[in-house]
Amino acid sequence: MAIGRLKDDFDEGMAPYYLMGATPVALVIGAVAPAPLFPFILALAVYPVFFHFIRQGRLGMALLWTVMWGALNFALVAAAVAQDIPAVRSRAAGMAMIAPAQTPPAEEPARELVVQAAMARGGDFLAVVALSGVSGGALALAAGAVGLNHIAVVSGHAVAMGGGLDAAILAFPPWMVFRAMGLLMVVIGVTYLFVLKLEGREMDWGRSLRWVGVGAFFLVMDTYFYINLGAVWSRFFVEAM
Repeated sequence: MAIGRLKDDFDEGMAPYYLMGATPVALVIGAVAPAPLFPFILALAVYPVFFHFIRQGRLGMALLWTVMWGALNFALVAAAVAQDIPAVRSRAAGMAMIAPAQTPPAEEPARELVVQAAMARGGDFLAVVALSGVSGGALALAAGAVGLNHIAVVSGHAVAMGGGLDAAILAFPPWMVFRAMGLLMVVIGVTYLFVLKLEGREMDWGRSLRWVGVGAFFLVMDTYFYINLGAVWSRFFVEAM
């Protein structure tokens, strides 16, 4: 009964209000729970909304509210790190340590950098396809929380070190939007097939592959801008600090 009512609430426009309540609650619970559970608890805040709209075939709504969750989660973690809240800082910093680090590219992108960046994005693509395919997107969202908090920690730390708002903004390179959106669209496309298969419905390969294809294109754009602008952006960030 409670689950059914929650679904009705989502359909009646309550999803953003649910996320505004569930996201900070998940952050507080995650801060006191065992550290390995932190990303899973964060992802649990958005998963009911994410899964509900994908199950209905409203993939755009799933994208919209997951982006809202990501932005809210980013802001809360960055603010907690900036304010030096120990419990959140330690959990988020622990996640940042296991997130893949990226070395800023040289001023002139070398062939090796292009290959490394392409392989990294390809690895991300395959990882989210696999995680979404075996978990209905749940594990992929948890992995996304790890990557998101990696940047949030850098942004919050920049403020804590006296870098100001400009340093906090520069900690988030604009091409990361392509990466986040690209990976999320891949997750949604694969999860949609997962749900159709789970419920014995007709497989809509065309729609799923369109989402995955657009997501892959965004990852290509992310790679291009990272290679060509990463060094300049990194220099701006260092100067702002």
